Amino acid sequence: MTSLSSSSEREWVDFTPAYKIFRVPSTTPSPIDFAPLVTHGDPPADTALASLTRALPSCPIRIFDTILDRCAAGTATPEELAFMDEARRIPNWVDWAQIRRGQEVFWRHTASMCMVLLYGTLAGGFSNPRINKTLVSTGYLSDPVKVKRRIFETAQMVFDAADTQDGLQPGSEAWKSVLRVRLLHASVRARAKKKAASRYDEAVGDLDVSVPINQADMIGTALGFQCSVIMGLTRMCIYLNHDDRESYTHLWRYMAHLSGIKEEYNPLAYGFASTVACLRTYLRLYFAPDPIGARLSATVLSHVTKDSPKDQTIGFQHELGVAISRIIIGPTLADALDMPKVGMKSRLKAVYVVFLLWLWSTLTYVPWLGPKLISRRKKVLVR
Repeated sequence: MTSLSSSSEREWVDFTPAYKIFRVPSTTPSPIDFAPLVTHGDPPADTALASLTRALPSCPIRIFDTILDRCAAGTATPEELAFMDEARRIPNWVDWAQIRRGQEVFWRHTASMCMVLLYGTLAGGFSNPRINKTLVSTGYLSDPVKVKRRIFETAQMVFDAADTQDGLQPGSEAWKSVLRVRLLHASVRARAKKKAASRYDEAVGDLDVSVPINQADMIGTALGFQCSVIMGLTRMCIYLNHDDRESYTHLWRYMAHLSGIKEEYNPLAYGFASTVACLRTYLRLYFAPDPIGARLSATVLSHVTKDSPKDQTIGFQHELGVAISRIIIGPTLADALDMPKVGMKSRLKAVYVVFLLWLWSTLTYVPWLGPKLISRRKKVLVR
């Protein structure tokens, strides 16, 4: 169990809905001890990449597809084969019926969940200095075109994963997408290892021996797609029932497994209530908004709208995005990330957008209309 020091008691996010509406005991302990996990990477992926790099004169850009081709051609190394075998092996705890229900939860609330992921999880997530250093060093968000492409690629992975036909089955598009990202993360760790040097990190408060995209931060990312989304929906007055929360959690438990989180470290294995405690612990331990995080957050919000902030003046579309973000993440974290306080017109329009999102989610529960709306969403968004 993770214990918290008194110096890390600041609450960046309001967990009141989890305690009062979802009946999660506020004393629920986190099942994960994060401290040792910052030094743990993803051994199967890291080993496979190292083996591939030794076998080829230069590391390919599309690492996963290269390994897949080498396996088909019979030229893959034992480490590459071991990685693919592990990726294809479905854990015995996977409940496909529950995963399908979790996928249906996503399709009922597609627009609302995407809004939370973009304006909440992503825009508010640049509060971990350790992750921000990795993003800056890899040139993430350095180009507006790349920003939109990366956001689109992530969204497409989520849409594919929610495909109730073959999403997440070995060989499916979603399965391939997750593994591509997993090996991309392995390449980031490999590059960092070459120029690694112990240094004092003020944000962590100790000798920095962490590795980029470690197990702790991978867990934080998984919680961002799962617990943060469920909590973000409550800011729109959308409250998932118990079965929907647990099914959506199970869906992302398997996604976390595919992304390289070891099962013994995976908090999603303990159910939704434990992920609330785990997310709260993670935020307390590692969230420390700084100027770099504020700049990254502002970059995302400006690149996904038509207008960009210039000096102290921001365009109306950008103002709307900021207003929506402030609703979802709350004023404490928004202020810490230096999100500007927007005008009344933008705030009212943001409330109207949130109302529409609530309405689009609610309409899916109308017996004669819901199935048609869900079917259309799948037809448009799934490859």
